[in-house]
Amino acid sequence: EQTTASTAVESKVDEPQPKRITVPLPLRKLERSDPGVVVVLGEEELTSMSNLPKENIEVRFTADSWVDIRDATGKRLIRSLGVAGATKEVQGVAPFQVLIGYGPGVELTYNGEPYDFSKHQGKQEVARFTLNPDNEKQSTGKP
Repeated sequence: EQTTASTAVESKVDEPQPKRITVPLPLRKLERSDPGVVVVLGEEELTSMSNLPKENIEVRFTADSWVDIRDATGKRLIRSLGVAGATKEVQGVAPFQVLIGYGPGVELTYNGEPYDFSKHQGKQEVARFTLNPDNEKQSTGKP
């Protein structure tokens, strides 16, 4: 039997395709000991997260520095190179994933209080950390 272009296409169309299965799971806090676990939030969970109270972050640049901040919904609040003397204010849902390219050139204020992130800076003066209400109290030294 001769194979033609139409039979080749038909055989590809007839091949079974993997099915996507959505299984509703209860939400739970993941610990660092849960390697390889990926949580996908459904539309309902994202909608309820967007109704959560907004937290305020002010970024003040004392020197040029790259800043990238995302909130708990995955929304990127800021991703830019800030220049010395500039100030940016953002609002979002905690916790926040923060990346600061040049830590000594940035001052953060979280909900009106200075936030000391120096303990998160590495040798290259880059700071990566999660900012949330629980670690805010510890980092500012307030009880």
